[in-house]
Amino acid sequence: MNMTASNANHSRRGVTILETMAALGLMAMAAVGTVQVLALCATHRQGSEQLLVAQLETANVQEQIAAMPYDHVTTESVREIKLSPEAEAAIPDAELKIDIGQSSSSALPHKRIRVEVVWPAADDSSRSVGLTGWKYAASTAAGSEAQK
Repeated sequence: MNMTASNANHSRRGVTILETMAALGLMAMAAVGTVQVLALCATHRQGSEQLLVAQLETANVQEQIAAMPYDHVTTESVREIKLSPEAEAAIPDAELKIDIGQSSSSALPHKRIRVEVVWPAADDSSRSVGLTGWKYAASTAAGSEAQK
């Protein structure tokens, strides 16, 4: 009786196998969740980088077209414009689309220029970034004053 009473008074020391297994299970579940979150963050980061590159590329193409003389901005001439090698490397399978729309107004001749970069997304859909600008013909009044 004496021995049983002394065993009951001793505080338990150490960890049981059941507690250890439960702790390891919780740690494994946390590790799996962390890996999934990191993979999702990497996918989103890549998508945002591609979006930024596409935005910069559309702006650069618009600037390139804006520097061209009005008469040289034609559907045929803009076909020669291609994506930069950096954009092609950052956005695989990207496509550059340029649409030139003529104005119907003879009073103020202008061209509507739509530049778009389209590429396939990770979820089998397509993503695109577009930028629209207008190019106006040089006015004849300004040209005749410059010649004076």
